[in-house]
Amino acid sequence: MTVKDEEVDLGPYPRWNNPVVTQEFGTTETRFHRDDEVLVLSSSMPRPASTWRL
Repeated sequence: MTVKDEEVDLGPYPRWNNPVVTQEFGTTETRFHRDDEVLVLSSSMPRPASTWRL
């Protein structure tokens, strides 16, 4: 990710980490949680961070 044309290190933090959605840093697997059920979505083509602009 870049801010004002400078790369920003997001670190190894989870992309999503709340009671409903979880996704670990650097993975393409997102888990949606509801009661005792889990829906797992996996993307084989993540969007490169270099294409993000703020």
